[in-house]
Amino acid sequence: MGGYGSTRWNSHYKRLAVEDCRRLPFRMFKKCLQVGRFGEITWSRNGEVVSTIGYRVKGSDCPSNILLTYIITRADGEKIDCKYPIDLTTTPLPWGGLRHWFVCPIVGCGRRVNVLYLAPGGNYFVCRHCNHLSYRSRQEGYQDRVFYGHLAELMQAEHPWVTWRTMKEVMNY
Repeated sequence: MGGYGSTRWNSHYKRLAVEDCRRLPFRMFKKCLQVGRFGEITWSRNGEVVSTIGYRVKGSDCPSNILLTYIITRADGEKIDCKYPIDLTTTPLPWGGLRHWFVCPIVGCGRRVNVLYLAPGGNYFVCRHCNHLSYRSRQEGYQDRVFYGHLAELMQAEHPWVTWRTMKEVMNY
């Protein structure tokens, strides 16, 4: 028991991180949360538009859902039309007013969330739990932070703004 090579070091499955997904935070809709309002949201990289999604706020007298409309193009050129509602809910704030939330559109989930994610290869914006997402910082070991922290300390004389996070980004770029 426990002979050479009997372990599985570094072979564990790492979850997909939220940083690898498209984010749809509720704050993008905060100013346009009026029934009948519509528009589009764009994501860009280096000044170039990468993705666009259309939306329409629906409801009778107060907003009850947001209808999302977009097209996904797969690597093989297949196009998938996506059009579905995201329900909204509210909670009262202690100082008055209401806070709006998305309700995860996956049947059986119904979590109240502030951000929905579209995972690579996915078709729908859903909550972090339904996408089985984790945060990248939860997948790092303590030794990683110590290593990058030591590199940051070495650079503090020339670049006082450098932290272990910026060192990690530079090293992984």
